[in-house]
Amino acid sequence: MHFSQKEALDFVWKRKRFPKQLKLIEVDDVHHQPFIGVLSFWALISGSNQIQLIDRNQEKILLPPFRKTFFPLIIDLIKWPFVLRYHSQIVGHLENSRSVTHPIANPDQILYLRTDQWFNLTSGGSVGHTSGVIHAIQKLGKTFQVWSSDRLTGVHETIEILPSNFQKGGNIPELMDLKFNQSVLNQAQTTTFSPQCIYQRYSLLNYAGVALKEKWNIPLILEYNGSFVWIGKNWGGAKMIHKKLIERVENLVLKKADLIVVVSEVSKNDLVEVHGVPPQKILVNPNGVDPALYHPEISGSQIRQKYNLNEKRVFGFIGTFSQWHGISFLAECILAFFDQFPEKIDTVSFFLIGKGPEFSQVKNRLSPLIENGQVILPGQIPQEEGPEYLAACDVLLSPHIPNPDGTKFFGSPTKLFEYMAMGKPILASSLEQIGQILEDDVTAKLHEPGNHQECIQLLFELSNPQPQWEEIGQNARQVCLEKYTWNKHVERIFNP
Repeated sequence: MHFSQKEALDFVWKRKRFPKQLKLIEVDDVHHQPFIGVLSFWALISGSNQIQLIDRNQEKILLPPFRKTFFPLIIDLIKWPFVLRYHSQIVGHLENSRSVTHPIANPDQILYLRTDQWFNLTSGGSVGHTSGVIHAIQKLGKTFQVWSSDRLTGVHETIEILPSNFQKGGNIPELMDLKFNQSVLNQAQTTTFSPQCIYQRYSLLNYAGVALKEKWNIPLILEYNGSFVWIGKNWGGAKMIHKKLIERVENLVLKKADLIVVVSEVSKNDLVEVHGVPPQKILVNPNGVDPALYHPEISGSQIRQKYNLNEKRVFGFIGTFSQWHGISFLAECILAFFDQFPEKIDTVSFFLIGKGPEFSQVKNRLSPLIENGQVILPGQIPQEEGPEYLAACDVLLSPHIPNPDGTKFFGSPTKLFEYMAMGKPILASSLEQIGQILEDDVTAKLHEPGNHQECIQLLFELSNPQPQWEEIGQNARQVCLEKYTWNKHVERIFNP
C-alpha cells in the first residue's frame, strides 16, 4: 500500500492511524522533505514499520525511526513562536515604511526571484511559465541573475540555488516558506550583482522582494498568479496555520510592488476591488509559449506507435488532473461520447496526459475504456517531452469549468498557448479568457463551460477529419505567433 504525502498527512491531521500495510509514501523530493518528524512519530504510534519515501525521480529513502527525529521535532516546536515573532516584526517594519514608487524604465540588470518551496518539478504550467519568462528576458539582451530554491526544469542559465534547510523548521506547516526569506536576504548581503530591477514570482509568505526593493531602492515587479488564501479555501489545499500572517504578507507585497503582472482581467479586477490596488500599476499579460519548442513540424510518430495510436483519431489533453482543469467533466463526456456513438469505439482514442489529485478518480471512472484502449493515461511526463506527446494528437482539449464558489475563472492556461502553437484543431470551453483568446469556428471549436452535451456533440464532429479543422489549427498558430509568445509577454513588461 502507498500514499501520497498529502494523503499520509491527512491521516495525521485527522488523528487516524496509518494502515499497517503502508510501505511507501510518494513525495516531491526526498532531499527537501518536510514533516519527517511528524511522519516518523505517526508511523511509530500506528505500528507501521519500514516505510519508504519515494520521489519523482524514483529515488528512495527509508523514513527514519522516531528516535532519530524526536529532538529536531521538539526543537521545531520550541522555536516556532520565536521564528514567527521575528518574521512578523520584519513584516510590520515593511508595512510601516514609506512606500516609494519607482518607474520600471527598461532596466538592463534584472534579478529574477523564484521563492516557491516547490522542489523537483519536472513539468506543469509553472515550469513552462518560469523557463519561458527567463529565456525571454535573456533574448531581450538583459544582464540578469536567477535566485531560486531549487533547480528549474528547462532553464539552462546559471542559477543561484539558495538553501532551504528542512532539518530546521520542516515539521511546522508554512514555516519553511517564511524562513526562506532569510536565505534570500543572506544572499543579498554577499552578492556582487547590482540589479536595477527585481522580478519576483509571488510565493506563499515571501516578502523578500519588498525587503530588497527597500535595501537597493529599485523597482519591484511582482508576477501574481493568484491569492494563496483563496486557493487554499477553494481548491482543497492544506489548511493554513498562519492565515493572518499569510494575508498580511499578501497585502504587503501587493501594496509595495511597483508593477503587478497578472494573467487575466479577472485577476486585475480582484486586485482592484478586493485588495484596493491602483489599476494603473497592474499589467494584464496572458501566458505564452515558446514557438520554437511547440510547432507543427514535430511528428509525434514514435509516441503514436508506442501507445498503439496509429489507426486512431486521437483527442489529447495535457495538464494537472484537478478540478479547475475540468478533467472530471471531460471524463464524463468521454463516457457519454462512446455511449452515444458506439461506432467510434474502434476509431477514436483519448490521450489524457498528466497526474494530480483527481487522477485516481478519473482512472477508476474510465477503467472499462482504459482496459479496451479507448482511453490512455500515460501519467506525468517530463516538460521537454510535451511537444512530442501533443504532436501525437489530432485534436487538443481544454475543458475548463467554472469555479465551484461562483467566482470568475481567473486563469490563463499555459496549455492553451502550447495547443495553439502546435497548429492543431482545439476543442475548448469558452470560459473567461479562453473564450476571449480563441474565436469559435476561426481558431477553435468552443462549447459552453460545463455543458456536457454540447461538448459531446463537438467531439463527434471533430472525430471526423475535415480540411476546415486543420485550417482552424493553422489560424490558431498564426494568432499565437502574433500575440502570445513568451517574447511578446516579456516585451510588454519591460518595453511597454
